[in-house]
Amino acid sequence: MSEFVQHESCPQCGSSDNLARYDDGHAYCFGCSYYENGPLLSQLLQKVNTNNKKKDDFVSLPNDYSYSLPSVANEWLKKYGLTQDEIYKHGIGWSNGGVFLSKKNLQLCPLLIFPFFDADKKLLAWQGRYFGSDPKGTKYYTKGARNSFLPILNYDGNGSSLVVVEDCVSAYKLARTVPSMPLLGSHLNEEKALKISRLFEGLTIWLDYDKAQESIKMAREYAPLFRFTKSIISEKDPKEYTDEELEKWLQL
Repeated sequence: MSEFVQHESCPQCGSSDNLARYDDGHAYCFGCSYYENGPLLSQLLQKVNTNNKKKDDFVSLPNDYSYSLPSVANEWLKKYGLTQDEIYKHGIGWSNGGVFLSKKNLQLCPLLIFPFFDADKKLLAWQGRYFGSDPKGTKYYTKGARNSFLPILNYDGNGSSLVVVEDCVSAYKLARTVPSMPLLGSHLNEEKALKISRLFEGLTIWLDYDKAQESIKMAREYAPLFRFTKSIISEKDPKEYTDEELEKWLQL
């Protein structure tokens, strides 16, 4: 996490001291949400794309990926209670250009981007949430090896229990108090379940309400791998609950 350096004037709203400058070069205005990328982000993206191009199965972020979020994205994230620190911590960004879906002959854009890196800052995968209006568009688009890596959040080596959910925002909120992981979809495959069982004694599966039967089925299927498994069925998606409500659901 970068550290605050000084207050500056904002080039967008004209405030004399609402723009906060940080030691990695990025800046954020607490008055109008104006954002400037720091040079470290550009270096990171260059390193990620260079390293990944050495392999045939490389994955890269959209060329115009930026930490600067438009108001529609900020409002959507804050509707679910994400803080500005969490948005920055998880590298949530924006792409106006998005990606081209050849099968649908559609430029899927714009996208709110959720990236996933390993310990060496190598990009493993990213998921984009579609903010366009074309009926051919898909709500979420995922690029990378989502079926093999484990994007576990808030894991300190204490493998008591892991909560798996469908989407990133739900996982971010749960990670405030417990280890969590987004499936970037609604299915947990055998390879990932086995990897999880080597780290955690228990597994909690909390999918969206329309996937209740799949959640129960997976909990039963993977029960032999864990000391305990359970499925949480709730009317709303996990991200729609407050921290206090999430804790109550986990205790049921």
